[in-house]
Amino acid sequence: MVDELVEQPKSGRAFVENEFERELAETQLDQWLKDLETTVVAEHYAPGAVELCGAPKGGDLIRPGARMALSDRVVYTAAVGSCLPRIVAATKWSQRTVDFAPLFHATRPYQRQWVLKPFLGWDLWTTQSLRRVDRKSTKYVITADIAGFFENVSLKRLRHELVRIGCPELAVKLLSLCLNKWALVDDRSLPQGVLASDILAKLYLESFDKRLKDAGYVHVRYADDIRVFCRSHFEARRGLVLLTEMLRERGLTMQTAKTRIRPAGDELRREFEGAVPAIRDLNREFIDEAVDADVLPADRSSVPVSVIDDLIEPDPARMDPEVLRRAWQKFVLDVDEPNRSMFRYLLRRFAATRDHVAVPYCSSRLRSNPEALTEILRYFADLDERTLEAPITKALTSRELEPYPYSRYLLLGWLGRNRPTLRATSLRAVRAHAMGVHQPDYVRARARAVLGKLGDDSDLDHLAALLPGTPGPLERAQLLCTLTRLERGRRNALAARLKNEEPWGSLAHAYVREHGGSNA
Repeated sequence: MVDELVEQPKSGRAFVENEFERELAETQLDQWLKDLETTVVAEHYAPGAVELCGAPKGGDLIRPGARMALSDRVVYTAAVGSCLPRIVAATKWSQRTVDFAPLFHATRPYQRQWVLKPFLGWDLWTTQSLRRVDRKSTKYVITADIAGFFENVSLKRLRHELVRIGCPELAVKLLSLCLNKWALVDDRSLPQGVLASDILAKLYLESFDKRLKDAGYVHVRYADDIRVFCRSHFEARRGLVLLTEMLRERGLTMQTAKTRIRPAGDELRREFEGAVPAIRDLNREFIDEAVDADVLPADRSSVPVSVIDDLIEPDPARMDPEVLRRAWQKFVLDVDEPNRSMFRYLLRRFAATRDHVAVPYCSSRLRSNPEALTEILRYFADLDERTLEAPITKALTSRELEPYPYSRYLLLGWLGRNRPTLRATSLRAVRAHAMGVHQPDYVRARARAVLGKLGDDSDLDHLAALLPGTPGPLERAQLLCTLTRLERGRRNALAARLKNEEPWGSLAHAYVREHGGSNA
C-alpha cells in the first residue's frame, strides 16, 4: 500500500491523496489497521464516497482518477490481494503472449510488489506486435481501443468472474460492497488510478482473450488497446464483427475513431515502434560497450528499451550530453508535436545529469500542455534550482490552468516539497488557493499544508482561526497538522480540543505533539 501511495504520483495517472491522512494513520499504524480489520470482520465496514479528480491528457481530454479515503483504499487493495492467487492462476496462460498490462511478477506476485514496471509490459507488447506484423502470413491488422473501459465495466459480470475462479467469499463480498458504492452509474465502473482496479480489469477481459484465441485469432492486448493479426481482409472483417459482439456482451464498445482494419506494412510497423528505434540509436554507444562486456546479447534488435533504461540509469554520465542535446533539438524543438515517449525519455536523462537545456521549453509548456505536467515537475525537482519557482508560480496563477484543479494540486505539491522558502509572489498564490471558497477541497487542503510549512506567522494565525469553523473530523485533523510551527502553547491547546475526536482528532493530537517544534 505504501509503495503504491509513494509511486503513484510519479506515474502521471490522476491521483489525489488526502492531505496528512497517511501520516496520521502511521502515528499509530498497528492500532489503526487493527481497528479497520475489526470493523471489516464484524461486517460494520461501510465504504465512503469517491470523488473524481480529472488529470489532463492529450487532445484536451480528461482522465478521471478516484480520490478515496485511505481506509477504503486499504480495504479495496486487501480484498483484491486476497483474490490475487486466483487471478494470477486464471490469467497465467495469457501473460507475455496476449495480455501485457499489468504484468505480474513471474516468481513473486504475492509479495510486496505485485506487478512489474509498466514500461516493461509496454515494451514487450511492442516487441510482440512487431514480430507478428512481420510474419508473412499477416496481411491485415485490426487496431482497436475500448471506449471508456474502466467506466463501463459491469460490476455484476465482474463479480461472476471472481466467483468463477474461486475467490474467497468475504473478499468478493467486500469488493461488491465497495464497487457498488463507488459506481458512477448503476452496476458500472472501476475507480481509476488504483492498482487494485488494474488487476480487476485484467481479470474482466481474461475470458474475452480466451474466446478470441479459441476462435483462431492471434492478438495482443495492452489494457484497453487491442491488436488482431489477420491473414486476409475477409478474416479481419469477420474478426472485427466478433470483437464488437464479444465486447458488447461485457457492456463495452470500441472507439470508432481508433478502430480500423489496417494493411500490414512499413507504415504500421513505424507506428507500432513509436520512439523505440530513436531511443535505441541514442544508446548505441552504450549498447556496444555492454555487448563487449557480455552484459547484453550481441543481437541489438532484441534488447528491450526497458533493459537499456535500467542499465543506463545508475551511471547516466556515460552518455554524451551533446548526443542528448541534439536529440532534444531534433525530436522536440524541431517538430510541431513531440513524441511523448521520447520527451519523457530525454527529460529523465537530462534530470539524471542535471542538464538545464530543457528548462525554457518546459517552463513554457507548464501552462499550454498540462498533460505533460507530471514529467516536467519531476525534471524540475531533480534539477533542484531555485529559479524554477518562478515558472511554477506563473503556471499556478495562469488562466490556462483554471479548468484543471488537478494541475494546480500538482504545482502546489511541487512548491511544498521542493522549496525551503517561498518568494512573496508564490506565497500570495498559495494563500489564494488556501482560502479560496471556489477551490476543490483537495486543492485547498494542499495549499494550506504548504502555508503551514512555508508561510509566515500571520498565515499560521489565519489557519488556526479557521479550525473552530471547519466541518468534518478529518478536515479539522488536516488543519491541525498544518500548525506544527505554531507557538507551542497555542498549538497544544488546539490539539487538546481535538484529542477526543476518534479516530482523526486523537491521531492529529499525537502527530502535532511528535512533529511540532519546541518554540516557546
